[in-house]
Amino acid sequence: MYSSNQQVVSFLFHWFEENVRDFPWRMSDDPYVILVAEFLLQKTPADRVKAIFNKLISKYPDITSLAKADPSELSKEFAELGLTKRFKWIVDSMNFILSKHNGKIPTDKKKLLELPGVGEYTASAFLSFGHNVDIEIVDANVIRFYTRFFNIPKIEVNELAREMVPKRNSKNFNFALLDFASLVCKKKPVCSECGLSTNCSYFNSNLN
Repeated sequence: MYSSNQQVVSFLFHWFEENVRDFPWRMSDDPYVILVAEFLLQKTPADRVKAIFNKLISKYPDITSLAKADPSELSKEFAELGLTKRFKWIVDSMNFILSKHNGKIPTDKKKLLELPGVGEYTASAFLSFGHNVDIEIVDANVIRFYTRFFNIPKIEVNELAREMVPKRNSKNFNFALLDFASLVCKKKPVCSECGLSTNCSYFNSNLN
């Protein structure tokens, strides 16, 4: 384990307390709400999802109502997000949950991965945010942060990410990591606002 791992974890928790983003799905402990949010967030900025999330949940408040929806109508109604295939996946997944899991979203990762449109990230995010499972979540933002800070190749990120997840508090840590990578360690990083820059390989390499 890197000697600075704990420092990074502690920093991210403190940073998150001061910079937490207010998204409606983060206020919910309903697995259905969280799964729908993770579908909508696939390759889509959270601010864009926020604009339609409440409307979608209000109109389709549960698995059954969403399973009966017409994917093409959903796509038209929520054209801000586009991607017709995504809404087909959502509807198909809700029907799969009804038919194969008696209307209860599975909490086993292998079973989650059987749902249409659910990949490694979505399954892990659902388990972390919906059930506080100690599991790493890795997307493009997380990869960017870890490869920069630790100066490691992408192939090593998943292993490091598993080591970084703090026990019994993965939910807030993963929120913090995603937010920090989105707001500070973004494609054009704001290194002047980063409290980790002193120990960051990327920042220090650019000083020389």
